[in-house]
Amino acid sequence: MTGKPRKAFAALLAFVLACLIMTPAAAFAEKNAVEVENHTIAQDGKATVSDIRIGGVDAPTAGTQLDEKARVSTAEGAEWDIPALWVRDDLTIMPQPAEADEGRTYLPALAFFVPNGYALQGPDFKVTLAEELAVLFGTDEVISVYSQETGITYIMPASLKGLFVRAAGQPPAAGDAEDGAEKTAQPTLVDIHCAQTARDALTDEDLAWLVDLIINRLEPQAVNLLLDRFPAFRAAAEKGEIGTQIGLYIYYGKGDADGDPAHGVDVAGALAYVDDRAVMIDGALRFGYMIGVDAASLVEKDDDNNPLVNPATERYSLIRSGQNFETFVNTIVHEMFHAFMDDYDRLGMFGTVGLANRETDAAGGWKNPRTAAECSATRFPLWFIEGSASATENNYQFRNSLFALLCKDLTGGTLAGNILNNYQNATIGDDPAYFDLGFTNGVDADGNKVDDTTANYVSGYLAVLYLSDLANMRVNGGGSAVSPTEDGGSTVSNEKLCSGLNQILEWLHADDTTLDDVISFVSPSDAGGKLYHNTEAFTSKFIKGTSSGGSSDAYTGDKASLTFVANYLDCLMSHEGTTYITPNGSILFDYDADFTMPLDPDKQDSADFFKIVDSNTYVESSVKSDTGAIGGGASYSSDNPWSGEAAQETNALAMAAKQDATEERDNKTGEASSSIAKR
Repeated sequence: MTGKPRKAFAALLAFVLACLIMTPAAAFAEKNAVEVENHTIAQDGKATVSDIRIGGVDAPTAGTQLDEKARVSTAEGAEWDIPALWVRDDLTIMPQPAEADEGRTYLPALAFFVPNGYALQGPDFKVTLAEELAVLFGTDEVISVYSQETGITYIMPASLKGLFVRAAGQPPAAGDAEDGAEKTAQPTLVDIHCAQTARDALTDEDLAWLVDLIINRLEPQAVNLLLDRFPAFRAAAEKGEIGTQIGLYIYYGKGDADGDPAHGVDVAGALAYVDDRAVMIDGALRFGYMIGVDAASLVEKDDDNNPLVNPATERYSLIRSGQNFETFVNTIVHEMFHAFMDDYDRLGMFGTVGLANRETDAAGGWKNPRTAAECSATRFPLWFIEGSASATENNYQFRNSLFALLCKDLTGGTLAGNILNNYQNATIGDDPAYFDLGFTNGVDADGNKVDDTTANYVSGYLAVLYLSDLANMRVNGGGSAVSPTEDGGSTVSNEKLCSGLNQILEWLHADDTTLDDVISFVSPSDAGGKLYHNTEAFTSKFIKGTSSGGSSDAYTGDKASLTFVANYLDCLMSHEGTTYITPNGSILFDYDADFTMPLDPDKQDSADFFKIVDSNTYVESSVKSDTGAIGGGASYSSDNPWSGEAAQETNALAMAAKQDATEERDNKTGEASSSIAKR
């Protein structure tokens, strides 16, 4: 059969003429054969092939077109074409197509690859060259050179190695002659994006693979996925309200101590993050952001979780599969959602659009002493920031142990009863688990620092899904996204949840709408009217619990939220260990989708927004402050955001007055706040 090529010929040739980072492999093992490293991965659904042979290349004849491709065949009958590249005797890489000139000689270089759906046997393999190819290569040693960036192996005479492999990874352009003159080394993407801490720990080949994985595969896929799933983001992007560029910094454990505020950020335990900040860029205070990646999270480890040193390189090696890798891929989607929100609703994410108020020192502390208090009243609570981003990834997969702790059966009661008890009483070891949304800012009632992971990433995730469910029912009608099935089980409509979150985003992007307004609008009612009128009320009533007496009359909280959470988690748990090892918790796909990663690490992609540029630090957002002011925060709308230059002492009083007015209006009319009701 004929395999579909993984790379278009034109793309392959373009790659040869662009930036490469390659490592030479083995040379001739025997006559007409060359050893090649096996970089394919045997997986279910892939056909294994062996006995690789290459032929079908004619000798150059003056006045005729040079062959542009060679033919690969295997013992199993699979066949596919690969590009044949030609180097003239003056060391010029010939363009395609090209004719052979009279009196000139040419050497071939074969761009070998294995199509999708195939894998090779063994860690190394031999490629046998047809007799006509062996003659074309001549008596020179034949080598193979593997490109980490594209997965292409170049088979060529050793005399051409200097043409394709450079210390800086920069081959000459087509038509340029190799004259042996000293050339200025151009920085590679590894030079640009990787900290010295990363280069001390890992080989440049591993880092080149990681840079390519992020820039050309995962990050643009994540951007396009979010644009496709959230029409609110798409509409904003088309109006210039979403940034076009972002920086990338890869480090190991910690960044370089070089004075750059971007490199001084210490996000302990983070696989990846998006950092936004008011920083000096080109001599002016600007809103900038960047992606940070800790390569330490992706190294091979032993059974005791200690990094393994590869004796061949005396460096650590990066994993290319497994649970940690899948978690990293999920995290890229999560972090790019943050990047979208930084532009889409800067007031809610940043706490202000006045950059002078949000400027930080090298350690990340706010320079304006009033900023912490005043921004905290405007900024979205962390449970909403992290919960909404977590809704886009398979959060249930890699935080499964925490979800299991929330559902743990201690009494033999119902799932809802277990959740109700564990929400406030569960422990991790001797410490409280802190599921309550009230711990979202990382402190307890006495002001002591606590681990807010469960509050933000587990309870926050569930809270955002519940609000999304309410929003969808409020706007589109119909029942909950969690519904019973004929067999007595239940099912989840992630399409409804995604639509509901998109609706919340649209509301928050309006000038006069805050998270308080949204929550009040979608709130269910109790005997006294609205169950909650603002963000604070929702935080205090989500799930909650009972008094020490355990009486149902003593229940404090939102019973509807408890029912939703119990039904949702029951639905996901019912799939564990059946068709799916761990069911999908990302609302971007069907909940019963059979996948662990929302992105394909093997798929190349590009995006028009948040393109990673040649920068390892903060890149200024293309969305300026006046545009970034669109949208409301938690309790302030963007038509009157505070600023350090004109901060009002009466902010707290104004907030209280607004809350009182909202409660009075809603209690009288039972209607939503007018800013949302008009839509």
